[in-house]
Amino acid sequence: MTRSFKELVAYAERSDVESTSLTREECIEVAQCYAESRRAHIRQRHAEGESGSNVVHMLAETADTVLRGVFQIGFAVLNTPRVAMSRMCLCALGGYGRGELNPGSDLDVCLLYEGEMDASMQAFNEFLVPFLWDVGFSLGYGIRSIEETESLAREDVRAFTSLLESRMICGESSVFARLKLFIRELQASPQTHRVLHQKLRERFEELPSEYGNLFAPEPNIKENAGGLRDFHTALWLFMMSHDIDDIDEVAAQGLITEEEQLNFMDALDFLWRIRNELHFRAGTADDRLTYANQNHVARAFGYNDTEQSGVLLLMQDYYAAATKMRRFLTIAARLCNTDAPQVVLPLQNDVQRDIVVQDGQLFVGLRDPNWFTHNPARLMEVYWLCAKDGLQLSHNSERMVMKNLHLVNDAFRANELVRRFFIALCNRPFRAGMALRQAAASGLLGRYLPEFKEIQGVMRYEDFHHYPVDEHTLLAVESLARIAEIDGPVG
Repeated sequence: MTRSFKELVAYAERSDVESTSLTREECIEVAQCYAESRRAHIRQRHAEGESGSNVVHMLAETADTVLRGVFQIGFAVLNTPRVAMSRMCLCALGGYGRGELNPGSDLDVCLLYEGEMDASMQAFNEFLVPFLWDVGFSLGYGIRSIEETESLAREDVRAFTSLLESRMICGESSVFARLKLFIRELQASPQTHRVLHQKLRERFEELPSEYGNLFAPEPNIKENAGGLRDFHTALWLFMMSHDIDDIDEVAAQGLITEEEQLNFMDALDFLWRIRNELHFRAGTADDRLTYANQNHVARAFGYNDTEQSGVLLLMQDYYAAATKMRRFLTIAARLCNTDAPQVVLPLQNDVQRDIVVQDGQLFVGLRDPNWFTHNPARLMEVYWLCAKDGLQLSHNSERMVMKNLHLVNDAFRANELVRRFFIALCNRPFRAGMALRQAAASGLLGRYLPEFKEIQGVMRYEDFHHYPVDEHTLLAVESLARIAEIDGPVG
């Protein structure tokens, strides 16, 4: 083998290349050597502590380079007519479309063509797929005309969301531009509302029981509640409702704060890093943090260098990240609620106090950014209102609470009115759980009760706890709301 992959591709791009001068065997050998070399380099970077984000993007960039080269090589080997070349392009879909690729993930691509398929296109397709297999890629592959793709996007929600994140890797840009124009039009159609609601149902109401537990002992880090799928679903919601492509734009539009953005990205990077380690170790798409995998990841990430249990510390960090991912999805669900009325109606007699309710959500301080500063006891009052009326605190109001947590000091804890609001909240047993969980999510509960902060995220496997201690506590209080549903005597 005398030519590098770069040299081979450059040779294939020459217009005077004869098809007989390039053999399939040489091309596969060179492409395979390049891909394996790059993968080994990226794996070494991962082992040295490279961020999860950088690794998934480097793997995607490597795949892009190989696909563009193979695309050009295929044309040269088959001596494809230029008219056929001008009607085709290769697109990345789904996660790969976002420029993210984990080590064991499928390469989701589509050969898109315009008009009718001819013999040249069919021959190119038959060349491309086995070539990529031989190079070592696991493919999620399809070949479709633009018309077929548009029809599929109208009928299949999963296909639509996959195409929503598509990008062109190589080929004729005008073919891909036609597809993206159609997707943009579909985004603005009434069908978008149906897609939004279906995605929300899938993650909140229809999640299989095996994935529904945020604190599962052996979680699937992609599919479980709090897994990577939560992050992707949140982005789909923002894409369809706000025409936003990534989390940076979500923050830029003020839908989340910069601090929230950093927290969510930190959690995402941690989940990516775990997934990369699992894939590299297994050599395939292994997404389950089994007990054996937990031991391996704890050692690989240096958790065992402490006096405490490495697995315990790893899982505490995992559950903290998963909680952040679920929170990001919850925020997206609230902000993308297309059924919410457009007019905010005040609660009777509360206009003067700047407290309003819309679609089951509580909004406070709409006209006064210093609403909590004027009366810090309001920080506890809002959660009492949530418990009293069964409300969710709106995202903007929650952000106001988080910005004013500095008001929770010894004087606040000794405040008699604050104490009365907290006791009144706890005296509503059937709604206290949902209100306390919201207070915990904003950080208020941990600031008001330092004892609660001390147990947040703490695992106690030796006591047979399946959840962090704070989650056990909240679940216990929330379970009171289900007493009325229990048949027979409770004892």
